[in-house]
Amino acid sequence: MDAHVRRTPEQVVNERHNSSSTQTTIENRFRTPEQKARVDYHIAKWLYQQGIPFNAIKARTFEVMCESIAQYGSGYIPPSYHQVRVPLLRNAVNETAEMKKKYEEYWKQYGCTLMSDGWTDKRGRHLINFLVNCPEGTYFMGSVDASGMVQSAQMLFELLDSKIDEIGEDYVIQVVTDNASNYKLAGGLKDFKNVIGKAKKITTFIYRHTRLLDAMRKRTGQKDLVRAAVTRFATTCLTCQSLVRHKDALKHLFISDEWKGSNLSKTEAGKKVEETVFVVPFWNTVEDFIRASKPLIVVLRIVDGDERPAMPEVYVAMEEAKKKIREHLAHKERLWKKIISIIDRRWECQMERPLYGAALFLNPGKFFMFKENENGELIANIHISLVDVMTRLVVDPAIQDKITLQIDDYRYSKGCFGRDMAIRQRTTINPITWWSTNGGRAFELSKLARRILSLCCSSSSCERNWSTFEFIHTKKRNRLEHSRLNDLVYAQYNSRLHESEWMVTQLEEDLVHPNDDLTWDDVGRAMGASIEAPIRPRRTQASTSRADVTYSRRGHARGRGSSRMADVQDDSELDEDGEEEEDDVNDDENVVDDYVGVEEPRQENLPNADLLDEYDN
Repeated sequence: MDAHVRRTPEQVVNERHNSSSTQTTIENRFRTPEQKARVDYHIAKWLYQQGIPFNAIKARTFEVMCESIAQYGSGYIPPSYHQVRVPLLRNAVNETAEMKKKYEEYWKQYGCTLMSDGWTDKRGRHLINFLVNCPEGTYFMGSVDASGMVQSAQMLFELLDSKIDEIGEDYVIQVVTDNASNYKLAGGLKDFKNVIGKAKKITTFIYRHTRLLDAMRKRTGQKDLVRAAVTRFATTCLTCQSLVRHKDALKHLFISDEWKGSNLSKTEAGKKVEETVFVVPFWNTVEDFIRASKPLIVVLRIVDGDERPAMPEVYVAMEEAKKKIREHLAHKERLWKKIISIIDRRWECQMERPLYGAALFLNPGKFFMFKENENGELIANIHISLVDVMTRLVVDPAIQDKITLQIDDYRYSKGCFGRDMAIRQRTTINPITWWSTNGGRAFELSKLARRILSLCCSSSSCERNWSTFEFIHTKKRNRLEHSRLNDLVYAQYNSRLHESEWMVTQLEEDLVHPNDDLTWDDVGRAMGASIEAPIRPRRTQASTSRADVTYSRRGHARGRGSSRMADVQDDSELDEDGEEEEDDVNDDENVVDDYVGVEEPRQENLPNADLLDEYDN
């Protein structure tokens, strides 16, 4: 009888989280604080011995597990090694597979994006992830061990084609994959390579000498110059921003008596770092770099975000980014013009696709804003883009004719699009919701609009999935066979997506723009960064230049020394084709780190050298 009346562990935990007040149960009233303390200690001791991150305590499934054990009562015997490894894992996979049915309903209604990304694990196996994105979220389909296959575009196309057949050809609107050799979206900022190189030498020199690093941390309030576990896109920007924030602390460090009395100050590398810290044009150029990069980081945050579809926003976001760059660098016209020209070249090469123009046309909040500004050329171009996309997604000529007439009604606010509510809601509700609410009489166009506007713009979910792979496939667990590794990731990744329980730790919150709630940590989270304590790259195999390339169903892809800083002119003339002079930053390798005045810090407090290696690249 008790089994039929008692609530399930999941119900108990959900009620506990949804309730505004915590109510003590009758059972708990008969238990002493000492009894609870003993149970808490046993849980904590297990975490300590097994090296499990403290973040695991925050997981909803941990609370469910504890409640389930409590409901079972005394005498519970945990599952065996074999049970956890085989039958229980199979049950978890089967339960996760049931989630797919919910996503399939959204795939039929809105269409979806098939995403893929490749990775080489610690055993040298080449694994390719496949995920599906729709307005409901991202679903991990599985991974393929492609180690025995010929690594070619044809191989990737065949794998993608098989996944499209599995999902349903009519439901896959686009395929977004990763091209490690062609990522150019943020490449324009490499024009700042001279000042970036000098900033890198400052951080590398400090982090290579433990006592100097400890002295720096004392002056910065235990803050690091190299930001912990930042993304590959934002590493340079965040580190330069940190340098500017701690500029005074660095200057005090290099004028201190401890520094002057150390052997490091007499090395060639030490002299160059000290000189750079006190050169005013260096800091001016670093600030210019930050002004130029922040707007692009915001665009990347929109593109890589999962909280809302990026397709309706990315076109306008890039235009807004260029506007911000012009405003931030208004005093250096030649500089911002060169940066904008580079961004335009990268955009036209990588992102100038009809889908983006069609999404802008179908985004009422943005489209009618451009129309009111009488931007006729832009309106004509994105109208052509919409027609191109429509003819590819809709093959029935009769439906094409209907949509053509409905586009005219939408453009000139006629019929259901001219109602007061439709006009008022253009900027107040989500574009997908707007079409669902106001596009009833234009059913064909409304369906097409929702399919286009719900698309994502990047394979960032694949990037986040590699964090799950690396968390499971560690150096100590590198003998996992691919099928079991795939099952573990399948169950863990999809359950986290379903419950929206990304276990992350907050770092200091730095606003991207004043009077805005967007922080740099938000940028990192939106791009897939892990911000846990260890300072290490999230993917050791990651390239610093990558691209998201759109594939069609029946086609292939449609689309990396100068003068000293003291000689940099005020207008920061950029040499895009010039090569930076390589300074010998290792000439101090044999110098005893005799920096006096501080104690030797504990080794575990030092950042992992792998991060510096990725930063060097």
